[in-house]
Amino acid sequence: MVDREVPLTGGKINQGIVRVGNTVRRPLHPWSTTVHALLLHLERVGFEGAPRFLGIDERGREVLSFLEGETLLPDGWPALAQSHELRAIGRLVRAFHDATEGFRAPAGAPWSRIGNGDDPKGGPLVVHNDLGPWNIVAGPAFGLIDWDFISPGRAEWDLAYLLVAVGWFWEEPPPWQTGQLTVGDVADRVAAIAEGYGADEALTRTALLLAPERCRSVATNIEATAAAGHVAFARLVEDGDPAGWRRTADHADGILPAVLESLSLGADDQGRHTILDS
Repeated sequence: MVDREVPLTGGKINQGIVRVGNTVRRPLHPWSTTVHALLLHLERVGFEGAPRFLGIDERGREVLSFLEGETLLPDGWPALAQSHELRAIGRLVRAFHDATEGFRAPAGAPWSRIGNGDDPKGGPLVVHNDLGPWNIVAGPAFGLIDWDFISPGRAEWDLAYLLVAVGWFWEEPPPWQTGQLTVGDVADRVAAIAEGYGADEALTRTALLLAPERCRSVATNIEATAAAGHVAFARLVEDGDPAGWRRTADHADGILPAVLESLSLGADDQGRHTILDS
């Protein structure tokens, strides 16, 4: 009996993703060779939080193992409300970053360079660049999906995105409560993620100070990718995603001093300029 194809919906960028039995089939991209090399590297070094690359099927699609569970948004959000789950997510991201040390992309294999904004300074690690709850699977264990935006970068670049998207610097209320999180709530969430990651005060502060710029880089890169002719990103612009990321950046700017103060990390503007300019 041949397993039927079940469309996997919810993503805004990639179309034509289906589940076949315990595998996922996805269209290939020019940068897929780099993604496949990283996934094979992560498997070799024992990182369990990513799908396995299983090859190319007869229709020219990449074949990945299916990660059991639900993405944190829209269906797995109860895990987002729990501090012990936030620590587990921090541990997952730290394990991923550690596992990328020593990875080298195959000669001539490109990075995607589209979408969510590469780290402008590069770095010694491979960063995911889209560590939002829509790409974190809660199942028997936490896992990461959608590796198309990977690039060389620094830990703080990925952490800034994670602290915004999972620490919840959004203007809109989270799904587990009726009102906006307080500054103390956000600070507690940041502390739990940082504790799980093993981030010291300096790394946590650097990531927080980068958070507004990280949001703006997403908005800018969505617009640039749309202008280059990528239809899916043009739809994101039409849907108001860049404007949403800029509102999030403004919201982060507004509460960041109080969050830093709550975490006893200081809130001086000079420190922010030093981080962004260094």
